[in-house]
Amino acid sequence: MISNRMKGLTFCFFVLFTSTVFAQKFAIKGQLTDSTGTLPGATILILLQKDSSLVQFGVSNANGLFEIKNISQGDYLFKVTFVAHA
Repeated sequence: MISNRMKGLTFCFFVLFTSTVFAQKFAIKGQLTDSTGTLPGATILILLQKDSSLVQFGVSNANGLFEIKNISQGDYLFKVTFVAHA
């Protein structure tokens, strides 16, 4: 059953990109929220843009915060999935 929260879910997130100079790897950090608050336990997927293959993934914590490390420079899709329980 889909809850009312899922029907009108609008994701607002703030993503910070940081880099490590020597390794040329990046981290993606942010907080996932919607109109009712944070999104704990949301799954974050980093996919290659050309074929949607999985590069890296993570899960947001109880405050909706997440960090995905060791991302090489490239073109990616950022996908978030969240299942709420009514």
